[in-house]
Amino acid sequence: MYAICRLRLHDQPREMASGLHRHVIAVIALALCSIAPMALAATISVNTTADVVAVDGQCSLREAITAVNKQAASGNLTGECAAGDGNNDTVIIPTGSHILALAGIDEDNNATGDLDIRANITLQGAGMGATIVDANGIDRVIHIPVGALAVHFNDLSLINGHAPDSATSTGESGGAISIPNGANLFLTNVELSGNRSGNGAGGSSTAFSGGSGGAIFTNGGTLLLSSCSVHDNSSGTGGSVSGMFGFAGSGGNGGALASSGANVGIELTAFERNQTGNGGGGGMIGGSSGFGGAVYANGGSVTVLQAVFDSNHTSAQADGGPGAGGGLFVYNATTRITQTSITRNAAFDGGGLDSGDSSLTLNNLTLSGNFAGQFGGGLFVFGGSGQLDFVTLSANQASGDSGGARIENGNSGAATVSFRNSIVSGNSAPSLPDCNVFGGNTLVSQGYNLAGNGCPANAVGDLATTNPHLGPLGDNGGVGLTQMPAPSGLAVDGGNCLASNTSADERGHQRFIDVPRAPDAADACDIGAVELDDDIFWDGFGR
Repeated sequence: MYAICRLRLHDQPREMASGLHRHVIAVIALALCSIAPMALAATISVNTTADVVAVDGQCSLREAITAVNKQAASGNLTGECAAGDGNNDTVIIPTGSHILALAGIDEDNNATGDLDIRANITLQGAGMGATIVDANGIDRVIHIPVGALAVHFNDLSLINGHAPDSATSTGESGGAISIPNGANLFLTNVELSGNRSGNGAGGSSTAFSGGSGGAIFTNGGTLLLSSCSVHDNSSGTGGSVSGMFGFAGSGGNGGALASSGANVGIELTAFERNQTGNGGGGGMIGGSSGFGGAVYANGGSVTVLQAVFDSNHTSAQADGGPGAGGGLFVYNATTRITQTSITRNAAFDGGGLDSGDSSLTLNNLTLSGNFAGQFGGGLFVFGGSGQLDFVTLSANQASGDSGGARIENGNSGAATVSFRNSIVSGNSAPSLPDCNVFGGNTLVSQGYNLAGNGCPANAVGDLATTNPHLGPLGDNGGVGLTQMPAPSGLAVDGGNCLASNTSADERGHQRFIDVPRAPDAADACDIGAVELDDDIFWDGFGR
């Protein structure tokens, strides 16, 4: 498991990360922190793991949150929860499993079901895996129905949430956390695991889609995840129809996270083994699977720094179409992804990353080992713009064409993508295995690329090749899986750091490294996401 919370952080010195991206995340954090009043705040200590509401001399997690929401003590006995004061109160949650037991969905005042937060608050646990809030399938874990709040969760696990299924409509969203009205949420060292959003209703002629955001759903506001582990979550299943001429519901979007118009920041966080729900069956047209095996974003912005998206997928569906974006699906969103690995994900289109009508910037990024059932094994861009710098896009596969990258029109018109100091080679598909620029769209070389089949190789420093001579996908240090260039390969010393204004690779390791058995070109970077700095074990075998 490549969860970043368990990685050797000395392998990714943060001072080597992109200054621009770190600035963006810092600005988001400072802006959100400033939302909460700076007056004195209360600290409330939970002293029982039981989910009880009673004047019994104990302070449960549910009672502590209500004490903050209402600014009132839970009772007059010693050991009860003290009153909050509405100034970003802190609730201290001890080690243990805090299992939700008071059943009753769709109640918004924290009496039953999920924990409803209605005031600025910090939930402070004793550590990921040590403090566990377990919804036990009775509801989602957390609901934040009030907008314009600043909410912080630190050092805990949120597991086994199940947003309500619907008997008459769309399944509810946010299996662990639902933020429907633009509240601002910060997660630090938090695990989100085993959560799912609700299933959509079926019917005789019309069915409804599953809920989105298997772990988190947010509508507006800002969401920041730092040093988190988000794994094994799923969005809801679409409803089926029994009539011959009906239309089945689609699966929910965002196996782990679904965002609508929010500003999302992700750093030092791993998304692993998340998936979207299936579409429903029956009728004239079966429902499609949801989009975005790990992350789905419609509008707003997505900023990712030093993260992992590994082994996520959109679900196959016999009657309708499987979904797009096995790792991430972004639409009409300003998207910047830096020093990140997107590996071994799967979808119908865009096995690794699917970008529609967005502004997409990829830097020091590995897209490898991904699979598409149709087009774009690694990357699918439809409409908008894209810029790739020091990207390794290799060893991806598609069953149709463009195992590497496919570019085609979006709803806003044609797409224009540029690449520089990048490897788009060594992918596989029955036709055009590396690049397919479809219709009137453009893929522009800005130089110093290893360009495979169908990719332009007409700028300074470009090398046309279908064999980039890379090692296998593996742990070469840093936060995720990468491919190391071979010492005698074309990528070594073939790039230009000055053109991209960078001095670090995906792992945060210094560029301008020359190793004894590799060519020696003065101050020349290696092409792709990783700078060769181990000429002995570059392929994992020491040969």
